[in-house]
Amino acid sequence: MAKVKVLGSLIDMWQKLNSNQDNMQPPQDEDIQDKSASLPPESIAENISAFADIYEEQIEEEGKERKLLLHLLQQDTEERRQLRLVLENLLKVMLQLQPSTLEREPEKPKQEQSSLESQIEKLQHELAKTNQEKVQLQSEINNLQTRLTSLEVDSRKFLPSSSQNITQPKTDTTPGGQYAKRTDIEASNLDTNIILNSEETNLVKLYEKQRNQLSGYTTEVSETEESIGERLSGNNQAAVLEQSRKGNYWIINGKEHKYLVPQKDNLKINTFNYETVEALFECRGYEANISSDFKLIKPGKVRLTSTGDKWQLIERGVLQF
Repeated sequence: MAKVKVLGSLIDMWQKLNSNQDNMQPPQDEDIQDKSASLPPESIAENISAFADIYEEQIEEEGKERKLLLHLLQQDTEERRQLRLVLENLLKVMLQLQPSTLEREPEKPKQEQSSLESQIEKLQHELAKTNQEKVQLQSEINNLQTRLTSLEVDSRKFLPSSSQNITQPKTDTTPGGQYAKRTDIEASNLDTNIILNSEETNLVKLYEKQRNQLSGYTTEVSETEESIGERLSGNNQAAVLEQSRKGNYWIINGKEHKYLVPQKDNLKINTFNYETVEALFECRGYEANISSDFKLIKPGKVRLTSTGDKWQLIERGVLQF
């Protein structure tokens, strides 16, 4: 009679497994909400051309995460299928026993019966856990799909706008004059001798108005001790920077150059560090013990050294106090 009871439990569990399998449906396309990310102000639209590649890299990273989660989901489904096969085989073995044999056999010891029931409960628990993990994985996949869709929408909207801003036929057609007029107008209130290209203009605007948007695309650096020592000893060599967790500067990868800008949250210019700052940026209007706040007029330019882990200054930037 005990085996008949166990047989009934196995049949119920097998039916529930089939019912759960039939009820599981793949997510529908309409469940994935096409949420467009909040667009920055109109003044930012013309700045996005310099960061289009960064958006594409982020989209690619999201795609990689999605593929990884899909792979984990497939592994989880395979484990669940193997567990189901084990239960089906066990059920077949029990069904092969004749009812008369079950009635004639003496009852097994309570300890053995309890062990079998415990194993069945354990299998049921593992099955429930597997289903829960599968639901969580599916939810993460849906979130990734939504984020990926939003990034693709942003990229499609920003790129055409940036192209229009760059190719407006209102500037000079002479070499180098394509951006000269627009840049001179934008910088006239600061210094007419400084001419910025379109990428530098976009970077300066974004740095002064929406600096937080740059934080995700920067490398935090400081000047190396060796570089500072060389300068103090009188060697007129270009400054060298290295990555630092609490660096005073940011390096931003543009399409044309790698740019150097101050990290305003960390950099406090005073008489002790002024010479280091002056080696990287021309400080216009600075007065010792008086000047503190500054504006970025032109970013500096750096290049990666042959070691691949440091940057060398190739052109100083300009700060206005």
